[in-house]
Amino acid sequence: MPVSDDDLRSASYALAHAMRQMLAADGLDPDIVGNPDQTDSDVFARSLEIDAELYMSMNLELLKDEYEEILGAAETTKWESDPNGVVELARSDIGSWWVGPASDAFTTQLNKIVQCIDSQYVYTVHAATAVSMMYAVNGQFRASCLDLMQKTAQHCDAVANELEKPPPEWSEAGMGLFKAAVDAIKNVDPSKIKDWAVDQIYSQIGSALKPAPVAGTAAIPVVDGYAAARDRLLAAYEDNLDEVRGWIKNRRDALAGLTVAMPDELPPCTDVDSPDFRYDQFSYSPEPQVHGPEVERERQKYVDEKPKPGGIISERLDGEG
Repeated sequence: MPVSDDDLRSASYALAHAMRQMLAADGLDPDIVGNPDQTDSDVFARSLEIDAELYMSMNLELLKDEYEEILGAAETTKWESDPNGVVELARSDIGSWWVGPASDAFTTQLNKIVQCIDSQYVYTVHAATAVSMMYAVNGQFRASCLDLMQKTAQHCDAVANELEKPPPEWSEAGMGLFKAAVDAIKNVDPSKIKDWAVDQIYSQIGSALKPAPVAGTAAIPVVDGYAAARDRLLAAYEDNLDEVRGWIKNRRDALAGLTVAMPDELPPCTDVDSPDFRYDQFSYSPEPQVHGPEVERERQKYVDEKPKPGGIISERLDGEG
């Protein structure tokens, strides 16, 4: 289960309390400005809360919602009947039964539309993948920060009570996290992406966390050990986010370099309003001349009965102005 903001904030409060108890047992107090008092204790507690807040910049629930929304758009574009299925059906019907230059122009246009749909699907899946990586990396660093705080609080209690027990281990996140995220998404079959949940990549990269002992055997060394571990964790977090940003940029640049066949303007022979339209250029019959005159009469009737746009420009085009 991903770590929430409340989980992190509660852990920081518990750690601040445990550290103060440990320092007090050794005759010490948090001394921020050189004169120990209650204000210094408040500042000390606030500093640990800030440590937790550094991992709250990205809301996991919003990232998850964003992932599902983008993935849903990709799936609708590629696999649902509208628009891809409609275009495929039209392309199949025209390509199989209709002949002539106008039919060929329509088929070419539909081919380009299918390519555009496929390209849009690829772009959208990449966007969803990027969100899933951000979710997984941020989520696992939250878990690592929480574990560090909780295990350090346990160790503080042991030191304060002079208990002879080995320092507990916490799960430290490092640069291996980004590589694990990349490896996880490599194994995702694009055709099965709709069955992929953002929580799956989160759980898969958890194997990249490494056990690390909580440092220190006395009050001050424990505090210093926590500070060092916190700094390492934050540096690794920033490095991982930079790697994710780099991955996104590389994919964006690669996709920008692709040549996408955009639909072109269709020739006049495909437009039933055009005098260039002829049944023999878009015919279903093996003998287009049989039905050609009848189709032309119906076409002209349609053109004559079609409401004409009003206004000065229309009148002048008709020679009335």
